Amino acid sequence: MWRDAQHALNPNQKEIKLWAYSDMIIPDQDWELAVNSFENLPMICSFADGQK
Repeated sequence: MWRDAQHALNPNQKEIKLWAYSDMIIPDQDWELAVNSFENLPMICSFADGQK
């Protein structure tokens, strides 16, 4: 899914959505820190609601 480990630590929203609805494990132990941002909050909330 990601070109390399460095790119996995800076995912865009499309990559986050692909990962969220896949069976892939997190690419790095600190990956949640890369995902958690104010801009991603609405998308993260939609995952909790079960919306794609």
